[in-house]
Amino acid sequence: SVFAESYQIKVSTDQWFRNIVYYNSIIDTNQQLENLSISTTYYWSVNATSRNGESNWSEVCSFTTAGNPCTGTPTVK
Repeated sequence: SVFAESYQIKVSTDQWFRNIVYYNSIIDTNQQLENLSISTTYYWSVNATSRNGESNWSEVCSFTTAGNPCTGTPTVK
């Protein structure tokens, strides 16, 4: 929002936010999360805060983290 002074973001492993793994108030419109589990779907929502109050929470969106990265040196025979 153009008039937003900050945002609240919540991230959960379920779409009903019963298992919130991240909740924070931020100023920027992007956020990098660390220590997420591999191959896991997370659900997120945000709302905006201004001097006039808070907006409703956004539509729930989701993302899935990548699987295990390859490690070691492959052997080709």
